[in-house]
Amino acid sequence: NVYNGEDSTGIDFKLPEVKIGRVIPDTAPENQAAALIVENYPNPPAIKHEGNQAYYSPSGDYVKMPKKEQFDSINDYYRTLSHELTHSTGHKKRLNRGIHFLLDDDYAKEELVAEFGAVFLSAWAGIMWYNNKNHAAYLKGWNSAIKEAQNDNKFLMRAASLAQQATDYILNLNAEGEPAFLAELAKINPEKEEKKQPEKEKKTKKATKKPQKNKQ
Repeated sequence: NVYNGEDSTGIDFKLPEVKIGRVIPDTAPENQAAALIVENYPNPPAIKHEGNQAYYSPSGDYVKMPKKEQFDSINDYYRTLSHELTHSTGHKKRLNRGIHFLLDDDYAKEELVAEFGAVFLSAWAGIMWYNNKNHAAYLKGWNSAIKEAQNDNKFLMRAASLAQQATDYILNLNAEGEPAFLAELAKINPEKEEKKQPEKEKKTKKATKKPQKNKQ
């Protein structure tokens, strides 16, 4: 159960001080984090901007995307691209999920993996997630996923696990588990470090100051 902190009494959550991390509004002209995630995808598929449809071709190993200006916002573009890039991790030269030979029952799972992956990547890019797809094929795919989840209680967990593997692959994690794009993002937007001493350290130094001798 989740409760609104403002509706609780007797507990000071310090809500004004809560930081929710990086959030890029849909009105932004560009999303640097999302762009860097794409740039740092190791061994990526080709991305072709043409036409009005977005999809991944396993046989050609490329992602087809409409141009950015055809989307309602830059975040809509990267939401869609994240979905297709997650599909591309299933290629045999990457994570080899066998997407070249998907049976009808497997499509629902692969679509769910791609959707989870898009959500995970969007979180790293500071994109608030929602999906405005409503075409018949998309809804049919989700309907199949729901049926599979009803028949197999581990269906969602397996899809989420595969999506996490796909996300980690795209993020190109280093030995410490940090995504490659973060280092480049820090160079573009360096944070100013505060040079002030912590309050605790100041108090410690003040307490250890030598007392002056009384003059006789």
